[in-house]
Amino acid sequence: MYNEYFAGTIDITEMVLYLFFAFFLCLVLYLQNESRREGYPLEHDVTGEHEPTPGLFFKALPKPYHLSNGTTLYKPDDSRDTHDMSFKRTAAWSGSPIEPVGNPLTSGVGPGSYAMRANVPDKTSHGDNRIAPLRISPAYSTDPKDAKLIGFSMVGTDGVSAGEMVVARAGSFVRDGDIVTPVKIEQAE
Repeated sequence: MYNEYFAGTIDITEMVLYLFFAFFLCLVLYLQNESRREGYPLEHDVTGEHEPTPGLFFKALPKPYHLSNGTTLYKPDDSRDTHDMSFKRTAAWSGSPIEPVGNPLTSGVGPGSYAMRANVPDKTSHGDNRIAPLRISPAYSTDPKDAKLIGFSMVGTDGVSAGEMVVARAGSFVRDGDIVTPVKIEQAE
């Protein structure tokens, strides 16, 4: 019979189990630390002040993200949302729901909420604009049985030309119609 003990009363199975527990604990701590990259530091709901990150092990150090345009973005940073939001609290305590004030689709919260993104066009891996008009994308075409949409403009019921077809170069499909409105549409309050 083989002796499974190699040091006193510790056998190989017990050692492998302890190594797995140590690995799993390190994995949980690492993932908890990495989860602090986006959305931190936390802000207090009512006052808007920064809240300290809890715990000694759970503070993420800034990590560089090298973007395809040559710039480097570090996260986490102390940037805050700066876009306008129009809302009111339903109660005075922290964590209470908020309601949009005025037009819910332009208030910046609820159904009108959005994420702030860089104000640059999205690029393909080759550096071209990801979304482009069909007329300047020679590699894309419509089915020969369909009407040729290249160069056609979309015309509304008022007879005014509004835009043209747009293709998503990352995929192989016509994405949507690029509609340019010549007049500013007034917001209804």
